Amino acid sequence: MTLVSPEIQSLIDERLVEANLNQVIEVIGIHNQKEKFNPLGGCGKLLKVSDPIKLAVGEKRGKSVDYVLKLNEDIFNRLDEFEQIIILDKLIAQIEFDFERGTTSIAQPDIQDFKSIRAKYPHDTLEAIELHLQSLYEEAKEREQEEKENKKGKRGRPKKN
Repeated sequence: MTLVSPEIQSLIDERLVEANLNQVIEVIGIHNQKEKFNPLGGCGKLLKVSDPIKLAVGEKRGKSVDYVLKLNEDIFNRLDEFEQIIILDKLIAQIEFDFERGTTSIAQPDIQDFKSIRAKYPHDTLEAIELHLQSLYEEAKEREQEEKENKKGKRGRPKKN
C-alpha cells in the first residue's frame, strides 16, 4: 500500500473541509495503479475501512482512518485541478453521516450522480470529465500494450556471441 502524494492528500483534506466532514471523518488516499474507470468515482473508489485495515493505515499515518480513497494517481495527476476537485467531490459525496446515531456509511447515488454534485457542477462539465478520463485510460492501455509488444520483440531476438 502506497499513500498518495502529500499534495493530493492535502486536496482530499480540503474537500472534506468543504463538505463539512473534516471534524467527524478521516479519509486517507492510497495510490492504486490498477484502479479502473468507474462512473461514480472516475479514477478512484471510496472504501469504508475495516478494523484490521484501520490499524495498518492508522499506524502508517499516525491516526485512525475511517475511509480509504483509492486513486489511480497516474491518471489523476493528468487531470487539471478543477477536474481533480470534481472527482474528489464525487467520491466524498458517497459518505453518508447519520448525526442521530453518529455512524457513517457509503451511500448510493440518486441517479447517476448525487443531487449535491449535479447541483454544484453543470452536466456538460461532468460529462466532459468522464470523457476525458475514458480517453486517459485508453491512452494508458495503449501504452501498456505497446510496452508488452516491445518486450515480446526483445525476447525473440537471437543472442549475440
